[in-house]
Amino acid sequence: MSSRGGPRAAGTDGSDFTHRERVASHYRESVRHKLKVKVCLWIHLFFVTCVVSWYGLAVLRLVKAAPQPWMLVWCISAFAALAGLTAIPKNKGTMMYVFAFGNLVTGIGPLMYGASFILTEVLNNYSHGIIPATQDWRHEASVSKSTWLFKFQLTLSLHIQEMKKTLLDRV
Repeated sequence: MSSRGGPRAAGTDGSDFTHRERVASHYRESVRHKLKVKVCLWIHLFFVTCVVSWYGLAVLRLVKAAPQPWMLVWCISAFAALAGLTAIPKNKGTMMYVFAFGNLVTGIGPLMYGASFILTEVLNNYSHGIIPATQDWRHEASVSKSTWLFKFQLTLSLHIQEMKKTLLDRV
């Protein structure tokens, strides 16, 4: 290496920098995808913390509506998220399989059950003429349930789009 005013290596004029190695693109993409997965997992753990604290407040009778059982089952997916967080830095394949399978069973399964439960409840309310625009919207929790349903649909569609893009990039 030479400095601006210091001695230069013999036999070079400084224009031979093009031969230097660069970081391969798949390593850069790996770092970018790892960051995205880490952010998603930390957001997931934040929501698990929110549901667990909501359950704690319901046990203490500080809130009226307690989380439903499928939400509590969904909280078990925090262990899968922690497995994913520990697998990312060292590229541990088996731990990533534990994360993927655990997230599928304890994460997506309860959310799909909850989404179907909420959808049937909303459709039942709609068929009886109980819609959010009227004063007869009896269930305050139904609004938060429909928000959970919207969040689930948005998250699922984003994951599907990301998986499609990843799979199409490989082809």
